Amino acid sequence: MKQLAVAFWSVSATEILQDLETVKEGLTGAEARQRLARYGANLRKPKQRSDGFTLLVAQFKSPLILMLFLQSVCLLFYAIVLMRLLFLPLSS
Repeated sequence: MKQLAVAFWSVSATEILQDLETVKEGLTGAEARQRLARYGANLRKPKQRSDGFTLLVAQFKSPLILMLFLQSVCLLFYAIVLMRLLFLPLSS
């Protein structure tokens, strides 16, 4: 099979059938078996299942998530320092 260099909607059905080496009625059983042997089954690869920890770690690949995480750490640090200053008596 050759790749079309033009947009598929601008090509006539007859030309597409010729490029795909088929006819309007479809493939014969022998031709289908031959193509199956040559090209393999038309199946998608199954997605790998990931556990919760892998999914959590994958979230930190995004720069936006990293910035939000850094901001929350800074805010937590600021809150701890502010609480110590406001609620702990000064040693004199």
